[in-house]
Amino acid sequence: MDRVQYQGIRTALGYMKSTPIVTILAERGEMPLNIRRKWLASKVITKLFYTNNQKWLEKVEELARFHGFWNNKIKPPYIAAMGKLKNYVQDKIDMSPIIK
Repeated sequence: MDRVQYQGIRTALGYMKSTPIVTILAERGEMPLNIRRKWLASKVITKLFYTNNQKWLEKVEELARFHGFWNNKIKPPYIAAMGKLKNYVQDKIDMSPIIK
């Protein structure tokens, strides 16, 4: 998927095939797709916590519980974000007088 995205950017902007991806992204002011995926997943998981959307939080946690499945594979961004943000965001919510 990344390859298709980068080819589209190259074609749309008229860059040659030999132009490095890092240069193209820097000139366009865009972040690499893998970082963008992680950032968007973190935003979604954080929003689920702050809106207290239990239905979706349970679904993502259920996926995260199958940690044995993800041992030999790349973890999806949502699973990785859930693992990193769960304790941090929950502590912040518990301390906030507004959200209670």
